[in-house]
Amino acid sequence: MAYLTNKSGKLNEARQILHKTATKNNQQRIQLAMVEAQILRDAKQFESAYQVLMQGLEKLPNQPDLMYEAAMLADKAGKHDAFEQMMRKLIEIEPDNAQAYNALRYGLLERNERVPEAMNLVEKAYQLAPEDAGIIDSMGFGYYRSGNLSKSLEFLRRAYAANPDPEIAAHLGEVLWVQGEKEQAKKCGMMH
Repeated sequence: MAYLTNKSGKLNEARQILHKTATKNNQQRIQLAMVEAQILRDAKQFESAYQVLMQGLEKLPNQPDLMYEAAMLADKAGKHDAFEQMMRKLIEIEPDNAQAYNALRYGLLERNERVPEAMNLVEKAYQLAPEDAGIIDSMGFGYYRSGNLSKSLEFLRRAYAANPDPEIAAHLGEVLWVQGEKEQAKKCGMMH
């Protein structure tokens, strides 16, 4: 009901439906918070979505799903320190969570900060999930930020072959462009 109400453009009414829904257990509480955050995120209300998840974390501290989503929204809302703190805490709670390593790496590399540390994080993610196209993309982008263009292209081409996602395409196009292969970058539709 909340999903359909939101789809018809009634965001506040959709949230009220969620708030009135009785929950029987923590799993249902988590699910409701995640749904509410998602509809707010879709509406580009990142701060409100972040607050919903933080309220969830007050009731269920250290819950990994809420923590991951709250961290991602913190980053979207420009709270880079909160993002990093939560991702580091999540890695402490779940040391095998490849997506947490990758997300933390993403924040550092996108801002071109602490690149060697970011590469350590993405290498850990790659060890945990070597077939994940997003993580292969991260390896490629990390090598790019580290100045190793040939290694970067090797990983980015692999990532793009596995998943021709626009973000992966943008990374591949950027590296091709920088390497001087401008026609190839244009031909692939990766640079405008």
